[in-house]
Amino acid sequence: MSTNFLSVSLILIVLLTFSSLSPTDTKCQFTLENHDYDFTSFIKTSGNHYYEDTYNKKLFVFNVCAKTNAVKDPYTCECCTPDKYSSITQSNGKCLAWGNDDQQEYSFIDNNNWDVGVRQKYRTYNTGGYVKRSTVLQVFCSENAEFEILSAFNETTFPPLIVINAMSKHACREPAPTPTPTNDPTFCKAIVDNEIFNLSPLKGRYTWTDKLTKGKYYLQICGLLTDVGDCSCCSSGVATGYLETSDGVCKRLGDLNNFAYTKLPNSIDINDGVSLTYHHKVSSTITNMMRFDFFCDPDVSPGEIIDIIETGVSPTRSEINFPSIHGCYVNPWNSPTPNPSPTTCPTGCPSVTPKSSTLPKGSGLSGGLVFLVSFLCGAATFVGGFFVHKYRKNSTTQYEQL
Repeated sequence: MSTNFLSVSLILIVLLTFSSLSPTDTKCQFTLENHDYDFTSFIKTSGNHYYEDTYNKKLFVFNVCAKTNAVKDPYTCECCTPDKYSSITQSNGKCLAWGNDDQQEYSFIDNNNWDVGVRQKYRTYNTGGYVKRSTVLQVFCSENAEFEILSAFNETTFPPLIVINAMSKHACREPAPTPTPTNDPTFCKAIVDNEIFNLSPLKGRYTWTDKLTKGKYYLQICGLLTDVGDCSCCSSGVATGYLETSDGVCKRLGDLNNFAYTKLPNSIDINDGVSLTYHHKVSSTITNMMRFDFFCDPDVSPGEIIDIIETGVSPTRSEINFPSIHGCYVNPWNSPTPNPSPTTCPTGCPSVTPKSSTLPKGSGLSGGLVFLVSFLCGAATFVGGFFVHKYRKNSTTQYEQL
């Protein structure tokens, strides 16, 4: 087989169980690596898929996501019982059943690497005893094929394994649709430069005291601050954050609907991350700001505020440094993820700097241009008008400012 159509492929693994599917279960759809696939057209409602190995005198009879039907001419198979198994092999007049369709698992193969995938062990009755058997259907991407069987054979393994290779345009990878943007500031998930960030586990109230100035911060991530604690001048359910100075003066730092997500540069030794910024317009010339910098750190879960830095007094600009595993992207298109428990971002992610590239069929999201003007200034990085202070892990303290 040419590698031109083998660059993307799928393994469909049919697990052996003994219950029956409902007659209404006529679809074969699934999602792998953020791509949707539909093998429904492979289902045979009459007849079956056949592959005849005349040299070894073997007939492979199978269906996809369904049980086999009665065998039709020109094939004959005396031991092929309809509506019982999904895969049957007749060899020299003897029949071996290879499982049914009641449970199914799917694995993804890329770059024609046949070793990638999940193989399940089956168990079925044969000659009075339990024999573990398995069937693997590998469908390779081919833009011009509807469903074409290439080969079928028995692997010399134990337990026995039958491999059926086919190619189809339905196995070609299609990019999943980008979640619809929303202006809901409480959603706590965002797409920034086609990377999905899920800050939902960090959603809530936080307090922090500046040991130098004695100022106290009362902050809320992805919501209004309703629990103002012992703050004597804060208002409940009005803002996303306050700073109460040592002399009792309150500074309103941000409003819920005035928010933005941006991508962080490489700010620490580990990885980049994402920022969530809130603004509060004090007057026509003064706008306060508080920015959560969620540095990506796969070793910190869920994470906590390690520092708040004031970079301005009038207007007040507060930078909240917050290393967390949730500052790592959770499901970038066609990229490895540093998050051990990736989640797919559902419809409703705020989309930042969307791409405008045309996507060729069978490809993942390709890159557009993202314009950032940045320069190094001492130990800080200047991005979009704000300083991002750099931190690193230390052998004696969790983090230290550079």
